[in-house]
Amino acid sequence: MTVKIAGKLPKHDRNGITFESLRGFLSDPGRPQLAVVVLETTKIVEDIENGDRIPTVGIRAIEVMDGDELGRLRAMLQRRHAERTGNLELPAEWEEVLSSMASPVLPGTESGR
Repeated sequence: MTVKIAGKLPKHDRNGITFESLRGFLSDPGRPQLAVVVLETTKIVEDIENGDRIPTVGIRAIEVMDGDELGRLRAMLQRRHAERTGNLELPAEWEEVLSSMASPVLPGTESGR
């Protein structure tokens, strides 16, 4: 399955990339940022020859997350990934990226449990 992503951010109040998050992108460009994104289909291209339909999705709204939100979003990401793939653990490279965000410990994984 192929999906293309349009490379333009939403305008005005739907663009939650704040001055603070922009500073983070500039001062530590290797550090990933976790965001909640609302996507919408902006166009569909159909290959008449084989019948394939390829949607292009655009970012309708985006909010960069930080602080306590990171722990909750990480838990949601882990749960959705497990539901979709059947794997209870996130891929190692995801864990490495998420750990670099200095997010709080996942609920239920504190030491001593």
